[in-house]
Amino acid sequence: MRPEYDGVKFYSVQDWSIGENLEKSAKILESFNENEDYADINKVIELYNVQQLINSGAYLREWDEDIIDHYKKLSVPLTKVLGKFFGKINDENFQLITRSVSIGYVEDYWRLFVKFKVYKKVSGEMFAAYINDPKTTLWILLQQEELVKYYGQELANVLRISEQTPRLVISKFLERHDQESPYHFPKELNPTEYEGILQNYINSDTANLNHLQLLARTQSSGECPISDKLRLCAKRACDSYWEKHPFTGVHVGYGIGVEFADVSEIKSVKRLENNDFKITYDVKWFLENLDYPTILNNFRYIFEQFDDCWRSSLVSVKSQLGIFERTLFVRGVKDYIKGNNFDVVDNLSTMQVRGYYDILKHNGVRLENVLKWFFEEYLSQEFGANGFRFNPPSEGTTLVEKCRTIASEMDGVLKQFRMYVQDGEIDRELFEMSSEHTIFSNLSGFVKDKYAYDCFLLGTL
Repeated sequence: MRPEYDGVKFYSVQDWSIGENLEKSAKILESFNENEDYADINKVIELYNVQQLINSGAYLREWDEDIIDHYKKLSVPLTKVLGKFFGKINDENFQLITRSVSIGYVEDYWRLFVKFKVYKKVSGEMFAAYINDPKTTLWILLQQEELVKYYGQELANVLRISEQTPRLVISKFLERHDQESPYHFPKELNPTEYEGILQNYINSDTANLNHLQLLARTQSSGECPISDKLRLCAKRACDSYWEKHPFTGVHVGYGIGVEFADVSEIKSVKRLENNDFKITYDVKWFLENLDYPTILNNFRYIFEQFDDCWRSSLVSVKSQLGIFERTLFVRGVKDYIKGNNFDVVDNLSTMQVRGYYDILKHNGVRLENVLKWFFEEYLSQEFGANGFRFNPPSEGTTLVEKCRTIASEMDGVLKQFRMYVQDGEIDRELFEMSSEHTIFSNLSGFVKDKYAYDCFLLGTL
């Protein structure tokens, strides 16, 4: 067990402990003697944190410019003390010193270990003896790229057998993070070896359910190849888990329904019992307005599936995620992040389209033909945008066939739009030859400065 040490610790200038640590730092600097022979590694690392704190620009309110400059000058010789102590670490004392580091200073220790290139004086055998201890926190070591390169073979050997490795692989290659993953893997560990490491993890009793669910839906990549067999094993492990651990918590349910009826209002919302809601639309409005422009406008003004700028309101918005949805779930690199709010809106829009589609169909109007009219006639007549083509699925095709056709046509429309913006026209022969996939973020438009951002909200003011 590592020793406890209640010393100065610099986390960030936003951390609430900064005031208390500044007071401690001032006392340490006032009594600091650069000629003192330090024997405790934790006292040395504390000096490093004092220096980081003073150089961060944070200060106490009662400090004036003279005091701040005074402490900055006092902190300069701390580097000499750090270099002197770390310069004495070698094979003989490496194990003792490393294991004497307080838990709160471990990351700082390895950061300084790399900064002063101590690894050049510690052999691979001695380093391997340390990391072969199951209690060694490998994730901290993998944050130091220079260390990983130097001890690549030793780390690779341990990572092949360590129980910590699967979680590190998942975090590095499969899990989504707000910031780039800090881990570096040795080149001596081939990506093809991850499959066996993850398979052993799935078969173990320590596999985390969130990780199993992530492995079941993840996609293979060059950095971390994932086979279909592995994904299937993960899925079966998830199913087995729920069979052994039936849910015993409290369920909070909700429901939403859509009705088209002969009512006085175009749209009304009624709350029922048990968090159930029913939205009723006046069917007379839809039956009396079967012209194509109104049909499309209904999706904006009646169903509210678009905002005032005709942007889809059916996307997942990060600000609508609950605190638990943002923090408790493990997200994959390519996962579409969504929560309960998105699921409600998604279910509602599906019921709206399904009900409206049936109403139109029973009155001789195919929604697919409305879309074809929009691209091939409306755009040309209203905006002079000629040459667009949209080939909807034919009547009588199955739902699966319709989805395939619509998906292909959506991609085709995006390609046509890109071509129209770039060239001012749509060359059908060139379009037919195009095989490039279209990415939304790469699409341009006629309006260069399309979006405006509040600088205050972005924290730039």
